[in-house]
Amino acid sequence: MSNPPDLVNVALEKLIEQRYELPAFSTISRLVSHIRHQVHLELYESFSASLSDEQQQILDQLLEVAEGDRITDFSKINEVPRKPTLKLIRNWTTRLAWLQDILDTSNLFEIINPTKVQQFAAEARSLEAQDIKDMKAPKRYTHLVCLIQQQQLLAKDQLVQLFCGGCKELVLEQKKDSKG
Repeated sequence: MSNPPDLVNVALEKLIEQRYELPAFSTISRLVSHIRHQVHLELYESFSASLSDEQQQILDQLLEVAEGDRITDFSKINEVPRKPTLKLIRNWTTRLAWLQDILDTSNLFEIINPTKVQQFAAEARSLEAQDIKDMKAPKRYTHLVCLIQQQQLLAKDQLVQLFCGGCKELVLEQKKDSKG
C-alpha cells in the first residue's frame, strides 16, 4: 500500500479492531504521512547503498547538459517517443539499447516493490532535471533508476507491439496473396 487514504483506512481498521478511542483525523493523517516518509527514506537509503560510485556519477551526469547537446539525457529519457511504427522500429531498438546501457536496473525489484517503482518513476517523470538535481542523493538516485527502468519497460512493450503488429500484417498479406 502506498496511497495515504488507503493507509489511513488500514490505521482506522486496526484501531477499531483493538477497540481504541479514535484520535482526530488530522492526527492519523499526520502519523500516516510521517510513517510513509520514513519508509521512503529507508527505501532511498537502501537502494542508494546498492549503487557504486561510478553508477552514481552516471546518474548525476544524466542531469547535466553534455557539450554539443541542447537538453539533458534526463530530458531524453523523459521524452515520449512518437507512436511506434514499423518504419520507426530502428529508433525504438536504438532507444531501448541506449536506456539499457545507462544502468542495469535488474536488481531494482529486489529492493523496491513494483508499485513503488511505478510511483517513483511517475514522480520523476513529472519533474524537470533541476528539480531532480535539487533532491538529496539517495532520493535522486532512486527516482532516476525507477524512471530508467520504467522507460526500458515501455520501450520493450512498444517493440513487442511492433513485432506483433508486423507479424499480423504479414499474415494478412500472405492470406491475400494466397487467395489472389
